Amino acid sequence: MKHKPNVEDSEIISAVSTAFSIELRALDILPLGEGAWVFKGEDSAKHTWFIKLTRDSNSAAEHVTAYLHDTLQLDFVAAPISSKLSETPRVKEYDLVVYPFIEGEVLGSSELSPFNAEVGGDLRRIHDARLPDQLRSMLPMESFQKFQDSAGEFVKQARLQSCDDSLMANLAKIMEDQASNIDSILRNGRLVSDYCCAQASAYAFVVCHADIHPFNIMSTGHGLMMIDWDGIMLAPRERDLMFYADDMRSATDLHRAYGLGYQLDEHLITYYAYEWVLQEFTDYLGRLVASSLGADARQRALEEFERLFGEGNELGGVVKDALDSPLP
Repeated sequence: MKHKPNVEDSEIISAVSTAFSIELRALDILPLGEGAWVFKGEDSAKHTWFIKLTRDSNSAAEHVTAYLHDTLQLDFVAAPISSKLSETPRVKEYDLVVYPFIEGEVLGSSELSPFNAEVGGDLRRIHDARLPDQLRSMLPMESFQKFQDSAGEFVKQARLQSCDDSLMANLAKIMEDQASNIDSILRNGRLVSDYCCAQASAYAFVVCHADIHPFNIMSTGHGLMMIDWDGIMLAPRERDLMFYADDMRSATDLHRAYGLGYQLDEHLITYYAYEWVLQEFTDYLGRLVASSLGADARQRALEEFERLFGEGNELGGVVKDALDSPLP
């Protein structure tokens, strides 16, 4: 069960009223979100709202998604509602963000194929979106250099950890068993990073969601909704299309809806396959070597780290996906 932050419900209700003129009569915490707390609120008219408290809200994402939804009429973009205040609303040390609550089911929990054409068409509309220069300048731009250093540093730290408990002993065994694969990921990740940096001037940078896997797409009674835009950025289209690379390699419904004229840059797909693994190395190993985390959190990190290499005796998972990708 996720614990509530050190904020009273009455404080959230008051802040929502002040900033958004929404009078909540009920508020329930949801077991969602990393680095944030989210609630479902209901107002006096029985409208429901998704309320988020975070220590680091993304104002660029909020402004850009509002433009995509309201001005460009991309109704599938889940955008926050506008505050009456001139600055970001806050509740104690937390930023406050409010969205209309979306009732539906994430596609990651269901069969994706009935929605392939809609997903492809919506992705194309995002990538073809043109932003005003002021909004475009607010978004981070792909650098192709995100996790190479951090992943290497945490691998080094993990290999130096003492095996003074069963958890760290298990980590040491994984690090030893997977040593050659880990070294190949670090080496090849640097290689494709250097290649893409050298080619960057030839890439077209478009609006990308940057984490648009099926668990961030919801099927609702009014069509699909794309949620969780915190990572929105300017990047090559492959940043999003990596999640649907197999569909984009043949004349599937998704590729037809996106446009058969677009062919993947396979070297970019390789870069993002390695970036995914390097990010996971950074995340899970960073948690494992952090003495401030509790035993349960570190155990979950160990299990997730091991899962990167697949299950069973044969190499699998996202590590195998990256190592099987063609290098430039």
